[in-house]
Amino acid sequence: MSKIFNFNVFQSGAVMTAPYIAQVVVSILAGFMTDAARQRKWISTSAARKVNTIIAQSFLNLFMIIACYCTDSTTVIVLFVVGMSLRGFTYAGHNSSPIDIAPMYAGVVFGISNTIASITGFLGPLTAGLVITDKTSIGQWQTMFWINGALGFFGSIFFACFASEVERKWAQIKDSDKETDLKTNLKSGLTDDEC
Repeated sequence: MSKIFNFNVFQSGAVMTAPYIAQVVVSILAGFMTDAARQRKWISTSAARKVNTIIAQSFLNLFMIIACYCTDSTTVIVLFVVGMSLRGFTYAGHNSSPIDIAPMYAGVVFGISNTIASITGFLGPLTAGLVITDKTSIGQWQTMFWINGALGFFGSIFFACFASEVERKWAQIKDSDKETDLKTNLKSGLTDDEC
């Protein structure tokens, strides 16, 4: 925004805040829509996670790639807002998968997967620094958006092919574990209701 459309810092800040506000609204709506569709048995949990992830990743990147070919700042802003708002579908998509596959260890699974996913957080700026040597070059920005888009498309396709909502055997509580927890609670004087 600042290098191509000559926005000042305040304009850029205001424009780049709008997509994240829209994303919050969309994430809430996506959650309600996904739960309603699953409760009515219109879609399975696995399919819901996959569809939401494809919407979030693929359409976000599609709108970003289209935006980098536009010359009108208003059109670019609208495309950014729509694209980033659709990213709100990630919360009803792949971000909910740890709860499906390992309910008792969802926090740990999410932490590990998010740590791995965060690698792009430092590789992205490094790549941008290598690709974008002239910050006023639209062609270099387009290359960077295509790289970003390719990774997003690959991620959503990979998730759609391999994701599952089936609880993993290693994450299931065994009956012996339940008995041990019950005995521990009984020794400490806690009732079932307090547990």
